[in-house]
Amino acid sequence: MSLCLYLLRNSNITILYMKLMNVVKTFSGIFYWARLPGFVAFGGVSAGICAAKLFFARFQGFALESSLYIKLLFLTMIFSAAAGILYRRRRLKTVFFVICGVTLFAGSELKLRSFYREMEAAGEHTQLFTLTVRISSPVAEAFSSYRFRGKVMSAEGAEIGRLLKNKTLQITSRGPVPPYGMITVQGRYAAPRPAAGPFGFDQREHFAVSGIHGNFTVSRIISGGAGDTSALPLTKTGPLTDKISHALRIRAHNVIGKANNADARAIFHAAFLNEREHLTQPLCVLFRKSGIFHLLAISGFHAALLYSAIYIMLGFCAIPPKYRTLISLAALWCYLFFIGFIPSLFRATVMLTFFCVSMMLQRKNHAVHSLGIAGFFWLCISPHSLFAPGFQLSFTATAGIVLMQPVFNALTCALSSKIRNKPAQFLAGRALSPFWLSVTAAAATAPTLLYHFGALSLYGILFNVIAIPLMSAAMWLFFAGLILSPIGFLSGLAIRGAEKILELQIYLAKFCEHFTMSEVVVPNVTALQLFVMSIFMAGLCGVRKDLCAPYALRAGGAAALILAVTALYSSMQAKTEVVEFNRAGATINVIIHRDNNAWIIAQGRRNDIGQLRTRELEQLLYRKNIKQVPLFLVSEEAESEAHEFTFSTGFNPRIVALRRGEA
Repeated sequence: MSLCLYLLRNSNITILYMKLMNVVKTFSGIFYWARLPGFVAFGGVSAGICAAKLFFARFQGFALESSLYIKLLFLTMIFSAAAGILYRRRRLKTVFFVICGVTLFAGSELKLRSFYREMEAAGEHTQLFTLTVRISSPVAEAFSSYRFRGKVMSAEGAEIGRLLKNKTLQITSRGPVPPYGMITVQGRYAAPRPAAGPFGFDQREHFAVSGIHGNFTVSRIISGGAGDTSALPLTKTGPLTDKISHALRIRAHNVIGKANNADARAIFHAAFLNEREHLTQPLCVLFRKSGIFHLLAISGFHAALLYSAIYIMLGFCAIPPKYRTLISLAALWCYLFFIGFIPSLFRATVMLTFFCVSMMLQRKNHAVHSLGIAGFFWLCISPHSLFAPGFQLSFTATAGIVLMQPVFNALTCALSSKIRNKPAQFLAGRALSPFWLSVTAAAATAPTLLYHFGALSLYGILFNVIAIPLMSAAMWLFFAGLILSPIGFLSGLAIRGAEKILELQIYLAKFCEHFTMSEVVVPNVTALQLFVMSIFMAGLCGVRKDLCAPYALRAGGAAALILAVTALYSSMQAKTEVVEFNRAGATINVIIHRDNNAWIIAQGRRNDIGQLRTRELEQLLYRKNIKQVPLFLVSEEAESEAHEFTFSTGFNPRIVALRRGEA
């Protein structure tokens, strides 16, 4: 009786509790993910990293003088991560993982800031540094210079040696360098540059993600260069792994060289060796507009192709499936070490390893759990990667395919059940499956693409249905060409076939230029729009299967209304904008009018203006969906070379010289 009276008196609490239970039952998938340890670890660490990022963005000058505090932060991170793994209660696990994320990012950021501050102080006393470095990446030749990553083994001067030892630098040399091994160079160090304006390239953030600690411009190669007599002995004494890696790259380059089409060779270099310097600007723009730029980036798609190729090849040798799986996984991990630890390939390798091992042990393993574990370990290696476009696109695309694909497959089954003809029912299911795959990947990555690039490719939703099988066939033939490389005729035949397939793919991609809506550019996407899109798709993935259709209709209608109202409000509030880009030797001011036309005023040295144009200005013009640039004012210093200021976006502005003293 007393319980009944209590419930009557507290009827509001009862109603609230019942509504909460209904929400839990409706979105049962989301609450199921929250019980998966991998999801909890990834979510907690990500939340902690975001909180620490907001703190450092608010207090940009915050730094700690003593390295003891940084060591204490990393020690706290280790203990909190261990506690989060060992504790069974989800709330405590989440708290520990959040602490792990905060201390992890804080320690990494403070360590970087302390390093840059000490290097700036050291550079005031010594302009030229002498370093002995080990070449740790392929040497790329571009613009009459050689660029590579080098790990500093030693340096002249006790202070410089302490700061730079075992640090990785991006090195640029005018003179030729050996493909691997040790070289001693003298040159200037420069800290990475932040973005000069909105939507520009943030070199500091990019270097933090890649584990690079600055730029080094070589003025003189002391030993180990191609023109030095000591180059050959130094090259021979390089690590065995570097020699093997270089030999494999040379073999791959020789096989790729059998293709006559330059664009096909560039695609093979990018899609298999992660060498993007061969890609031309028109080819990148074409693949971006057609929505298949992801095929040029090594990801889970390429990992799956490589794994399946090795697995099938071993099947011809009558090797048992268990050993085929282990050998294929070992080859995939070797490929990861060969290419480098990039987020997309690391995520795919870890997920595929968990899946295959679970199948061998006859245990269930949820894809969200594997995805969370891969993300957790990668963030422990590189916490700044959480804000990188590549990391976000890789994980959101995989999550969308894994979680949203069953929703659309259920819709396909419902449609197929109404077809009485069995062959037609089978063809309908087979035809819709790749289309839904493309739709789910595009929908899942839409918020990330809008946030970082401000554009979506509608042509790519349909074109990926054709482009992915074509790329699969081309890569399979390329793998066959690599395997058959000792037999020159068969290897060349396979490469020619792959080349023809890529030529067909490029030809089909060019059709996007004939459709005005092939690429949709959203100039001013708001945080509310991105939040609404993300919440809607998360609910679509986590809602009960029998409630998918009602949720899609009701929540989808509400989300579309919010997006339309916010877009209309943004367009009504549009004003003339003035954006400024600053560099050491140049300044560019952009006046963006309400009719989407822009005036550009550039002052400074020609080379610096050119770098600001390519790295910063063109990104702004693309993001703001600028239609025309009717006027381009350049300073007197750059006026003589003004004809070289061409835009890859196709603008042909009227160039006027800006005389001294004129505004």
